[in-house]
Amino acid sequence: MNYFVEWRAAAHERLEQIWMAAADRRDVLRAANRLDYLLANNPHLDEATQLGEGEGKLIVEPLAVDFKLSETERKVFITSVWMIGHLHDDEP
Repeated sequence: MNYFVEWRAAAHERLEQIWMAAADRRDVLRAANRLDYLLANNPHLDEATQLGEGEGKLIVEPLAVDFKLSETERKVFITSVWMIGHLHDDEP
């Protein structure tokens, strides 16, 4: 892997909330693992929407994440996560 992926505490807690409320927890787990894999191997993905310098958004249904990239540290920080079709602060 090229980059270390770190879920910020708030994003990790939100992921746990989403997982607990999910009708199909396997889908949530699969998406979270795929997000980790994709961002660890290439955070400059074509599928990722670049939001600004070192910032992006990536969707792997049923999840979407915002992330920040630190090239100097070779880290990707996932800053927020939500279910597709839900606002960041809505309950799943």
